[in-house]
Amino acid sequence: MTVRRPRASFATVTSLLAISIALGGTAYATSSLPQGSVGTAQLQRGAVTSGKVKNGTLKAVDFARKQILKGAPGPAGPIGPTGVVDTSQFYTKAQADARFLRGTVTVVASGTVTSGSFGSATATCPVGSQVVGGGVEPNNVLTMGVSASYPVVDGTALISQTDGQHGPATAWRAFVVNSSGADAPIKVVAVCAPIG
Repeated sequence: MTVRRPRASFATVTSLLAISIALGGTAYATSSLPQGSVGTAQLQRGAVTSGKVKNGTLKAVDFARKQILKGAPGPAGPIGPTGVVDTSQFYTKAQADARFLRGTVTVVASGTVTSGSFGSATATCPVGSQVVGGGVEPNNVLTMGVSASYPVVDGTALISQTDGQHGPATAWRAFVVNSSGADAPIKVVAVCAPIG
């Protein structure tokens, strides 16, 4: 008995021929190009598409300016917890006054103003102290007038001082005019506190 083999159809032959040509062309292209021979110059415009780029391999510097747009700012985050105030570093007014006035010394000085003239007196703080306040009192407020009352800075009159910062005042000085018919006393006071 003779067995007849089925004959290949035209469509089958054509398909096999197309596959052979395709595989042969790819093998030729792969084998005929040296490694590293394809660079930027050999790539045609549009040859590299998104599908040919591995995800996560491009960096921001690979894109042209203004290609990566900045998004709108997000909503504000929640407010953080309130900090704890260290009340040990604060003083009440009474505590501050007591701390400031601790160690203060009041110095009183006398002077005599000649009749029809003017005179002065100076109350000087102890060494290591500075003036924090002062004043003057004439013997008769009806016939005597205060012409100047000021802290002494650098040992000279305040009017002769240059503008700006100076060292601590060390005394209080006052000038009084006496228009009465007799010499009269004045009292100058300086409130002194330790320097520093």
